Amino acid sequence: MGIQDRKNEHLNLFKAFDLSHTEKTNGFEMWDWVHSETRDISLDEIDPSVSFLGYDLSFPFMIAAISGGTDEGNRLNQELAEIAESERIPMGTGSIRCVINKPDLAKAFYEIRDIAPDVPLIANIGIAQILAEESRKEILRFMKESRYDALAVHFNKIQEMIQKDGDRDFKGIMAGLKALADSADFPLITKGVGHGFSREDIHYLCETGIRFIDTGGAGGTSWAKAERFRNGDTSVRNPVDSMGISTAECLQTVLSVCPAMYPIAGGGIHDGYDTAKALALGARLVSAASSVYKAWLNNGKSGVSNHIRTRKNILKQIMFLTGFRNMETFRGNPKLLRRINDRF
Repeated sequence: MGIQDRKNEHLNLFKAFDLSHTEKTNGFEMWDWVHSETRDISLDEIDPSVSFLGYDLSFPFMIAAISGGTDEGNRLNQELAEIAESERIPMGTGSIRCVINKPDLAKAFYEIRDIAPDVPLIANIGIAQILAEESRKEILRFMKESRYDALAVHFNKIQEMIQKDGDRDFKGIMAGLKALADSADFPLITKGVGHGFSREDIHYLCETGIRFIDTGGAGGTSWAKAERFRNGDTSVRNPVDSMGISTAECLQTVLSVCPAMYPIAGGGIHDGYDTAKALALGARLVSAASSVYKAWLNNGKSGVSNHIRTRKNILKQIMFLTGFRNMETFRGNPKLLRRINDRF
């Protein structure tokens, strides 16, 4: 089966099934807000803007990679790029693996930069696709010609193991990652895909020199479940479906193990409340894909725009209720949240 066929199947799975973790949450429910009634503050002065990769953003939210390389995926990316530019937020595209195999497919990816010239664009590739030197050269060529700002390298061992035509050989991945990082003039973002990173993983990535990480923790989409359903097994559960570490725990581990890393909280960041909690716990940025795609399926571009604006408005309301005017004072502030219990 070709890569484009597989991408279409993934999109169709999201339309037909609930692919979220059923036995795990993102972990943010273990924290509650400490609001303030006595601070002098006006809702009109709340400013959640931040900078990222040299761009000014309206608030710290990124549309994570969803798809690309197919008719539907390309149309989705083009419309999301228009929204990202309008809302001043970063955007990730689907995997560029198809471009490495078929360079003629690159045009649709290149056009995204013309649609969104003033926001960060993040390309995406699987860790198993950077093992070969020739593949790394093709990736470097794509990044130069596309004018994208960074490359997300996703770690998806569970997904590939279950996928019928998936990669099984992950020997040498860290050497490949370091080789790519050493030759790249753009940042690499290591990215989870719904199962997160362990403490050991984060330590190893830090030692390798990686400075950006998207946690991609458990709590949102389970790609193990997605691939199992794609194989025709739609039974209620499978133990592998819920393997992984919650996004909240991954985030806290990044902050404690490698303070020099730029933590992006991804994985089950469903709405503005999750967005605000992730930022209060110390994330520099949050990312989401599934909720954005669902908004697009339900109501097209207007649905996505409303979803993003609602996230931003909820974040501003929580900043107002807790008494903090900007991200510099809000992010990672220990006064904002209290732990409900000692689950971690």
